[in-house]
Amino acid sequence: HDSVLLQRSHYALGMYAFAQGNFGAARAHLEDSICLCDTPQPSTPIFHGVYDEGMNALCFLAQVLWVLGYADQAQQRSQEALAVAQQGESPPIVAQAQVFAAGLCQWRRDAVATHSHAEALMTLADEQGFGLRCEQSRIQRGWALAMLGCPDEGVAQIRQAFAVYPNLGPGLYRSYYLSLL
Repeated sequence: HDSVLLQRSHYALGMYAFAQGNFGAARAHLEDSICLCDTPQPSTPIFHGVYDEGMNALCFLAQVLWVLGYADQAQQRSQEALAVAQQGESPPIVAQAQVFAAGLCQWRRDAVATHSHAEALMTLADEQGFGLRCEQSRIQRGWALAMLGCPDEGVAQIRQAFAVYPNLGPGLYRSYYLSLL
């Protein structure tokens, strides 16, 4: 009956269901995880590192909602994730939320919004020295530039990112980034 472990368990189950393509189960577990995020945290952290389960659950829930066809709800959850990240004022968490927000905007084919999120992420990543995040934003910005009428510049941006990080991101997202190229 440990509510903190229960919250993290729902998050983990949601992530596994997401990776397996079981989006109904992913949605249920991620929503349960978000509901439990207000649980008081233990004085000794269970997991070390900069991490915000609530914000991450919101990001992945936005993706799940998109896949399930709930575009407006996906957008709302993405905006919530950005707000949560910005309240915490942790650069790695804000960068994570920006990556997901740009990705959702790309799925919506909103090149202007994708470009805006990618620019914000690139600025933050440059300031903080987040190399991987910088290249992820370069890919997203490259896609947006191509859609906004600058295909040569956009493709060059994406290729530059892959030149810096040839195996950019985990397999799931690597395929996605390659599809943008």
